Amino acid sequence: MRLIIMLLLSSILLVGCDSDYKVGDKITLKESIMGSHTIHDFKEMIKKARKGDKISVDGVNYNILFEDSKIKVVKVSEKDNMILVKLLNGSDEGTEWWVSKGDLNRAK
Repeated sequence: MRLIIMLLLSSILLVGCDSDYKVGDKITLKESIMGSHTIHDFKEMIKKARKGDKISVDGVNYNILFEDSKIKVVKVSEKDNMILVKLLNGSDEGTEWWVSKGDLNRAK
């Protein structure tokens, strides 16, 4: 639980960090990051973390993209500072998750 909160709060702090991502970019994560099914879900997850509420990593609405995961950029939302990525390996291969740019900058 503490890991999840730490990851979420770091995404808030690093959201201002900028890096240019393009559709099709492939990245191997050097650190685990949180992802969500939608941008709205990600924002709700941040709100819950700020309030200290429990966040259920269910693999449906929220998921952890683990260190050494290979991902591909599918879509970039400059407005929300979010990136839709597709997992290219592991048990969740093929699933897509919205992650914050700040988290991705830190984890690549």
